[in-house]
Amino acid sequence: MKINLEIDIPITDLPALAAAIGSTPANIEQDLQGHAQAAVDEYVAMYLAREAPASGSELRQLRLALLAERVFIDGLPDEETVAGLFQLTLPASRTLIRNTMTRYRTRLEASMKAAGKAVMDDAEWADDLVEISIPSASLAEAMNRVLARDRSDHVRISKKQGTVSVYTTAAAPYTLLCQTYGSDVKPQP
Repeated sequence: MKINLEIDIPITDLPALAAAIGSTPANIEQDLQGHAQAAVDEYVAMYLAREAPASGSELRQLRLALLAERVFIDGLPDEETVAGLFQLTLPASRTLIRNTMTRYRTRLEASMKAAGKAVMDDAEWADDLVEISIPSASLAEAMNRVLARDRSDHVRISKKQGTVSVYTTAAAPYTLLCQTYGSDVKPQP
């Protein structure tokens, strides 16, 4: 079903709205479509009794899952983005992401795999370790859960000292993460 909507937004609000969703006033019309689709998906699910969030936090989890499907195609957004969209502190946004990943793990499987693949594709060798730039602590936690489920002697990925979002790991965990997320293993130089 195709529905066309006209939203009455004062022109003076466009810059703030664009900034809130990570867009520009010139691209807001196109970029807002995914957000609108997520909102419609939420209402349809509610009307059809497929989703019935019992609390505000459950509603935020549903909204984040829908945004991940419609807007953030390459996985869940990072903590900063979630904090801005939902007007939360960083710790609260981490909790929301973690709870959303837990509640909607099967629904978000493709998004999480895409996010994992993206960071693993960009991983680089640094001597005998692999450095992985992971913009979301929640994604790093998910990757460590993959390693823990393997039940082998793989060490966890750990944050590189003095960095904000660079993690390191050894060759065996790197290989397992590449296999899990569908990324090619880069040979050690």
